[in-house]
Amino acid sequence: MYQPIAKSSVNAPAGLVIDLVYGFVITGIFILLFKSLPGSTGLMRGVSFAVLVWFLRVVMGVVGGWMTLNVPAKLHVYELLTGLGEMGILGVFLGIAFRGKIGVSG
Repeated sequence: MYQPIAKSSVNAPAGLVIDLVYGFVITGIFILLFKSLPGSTGLMRGVSFAVLVWFLRVVMGVVGGWMTLNVPAKLHVYELLTGLGEMGILGVFLGIAFRGKIGVSG
């Protein structure tokens, strides 16, 4: 009667292209917002950006999932924590990579 919702195979090339596009979009948004982000160093601005993106991307997605999916609460907590780690790594990387190139030292 009920079938699993997961796909039986993954289109890896399409996933790679989508991830690359997302990466470029997030990097472009970071560059656009860089001077407006809180923090006096590139690293701190990267962390600020990570928190912003974490909230807009991960937290809002988890809340939507919590409202619509019947899954254990620990799955939502896992998504919040792994999303925070992922966005944190991304923010630190972007902050360090662009710190001297956008007009802020450190």
